[in-house]
Amino acid sequence: MTIWVALVDYRMPLDNEKSTRVCIGYDLRVSGAPPRTSIRRSFDPTIWSSIVELDEALFLRVYSVKRVADIGNGLNLYVYSPPQIPEGWVEVAFDAPYPIVEYMSDSFGLRYCLSDSSEDVLTSTHICLGFDVADMWTQTSFLAHFSSESNVEIETNQHGLITSLEPAQSVCKIADLLRPEFSPFQPVGVWLSQDGAMSI
Repeated sequence: MTIWVALVDYRMPLDNEKSTRVCIGYDLRVSGAPPRTSIRRSFDPTIWSSIVELDEALFLRVYSVKRVADIGNGLNLYVYSPPQIPEGWVEVAFDAPYPIVEYMSDSFGLRYCLSDSSEDVLTSTHICLGFDVADMWTQTSFLAHFSSESNVEIETNQHGLITSLEPAQSVCKIADLLRPEFSPFQPVGVWLSQDGAMSI
């Protein structure tokens, strides 16, 4: 009975559409510089490769830590931007609606995210590339894995992302209907550090 209640609450819809957005963490992802120009941008680290997946030793050197867990959260992101950006990588940040981040905060180590909006934290240092539609619990991108199942044409930009928030929210609703086995899909903003803008 307790498990059933948890599952119902887990699927509970949240009022994300008019909410503040908050930064949920940072990562180093493979650069789009030639010959990698065909790389799709995504919240999903299996689609846009994370440094931890490809070169964990380099990640530890960049951050000067002994373990990934020392600065990581439950979304496989990191609590602050890297002090340096090694060649072949770009710094990215991600944001999501406040209600879902608050809901996940204790289980995923996101309580620190709730104090400042992403507008305050990211707009002066990063460029928003667009929005992914993703299950935040598993970091699975609907756009990358399942969008071809939709009978609705989903317009994406050169990065493989939805350019603005409102259409991304609409796609989240479609994704929830097509893939109910996932947690409710969220519009996850993908932000590129201005320092990396020339290499993507």
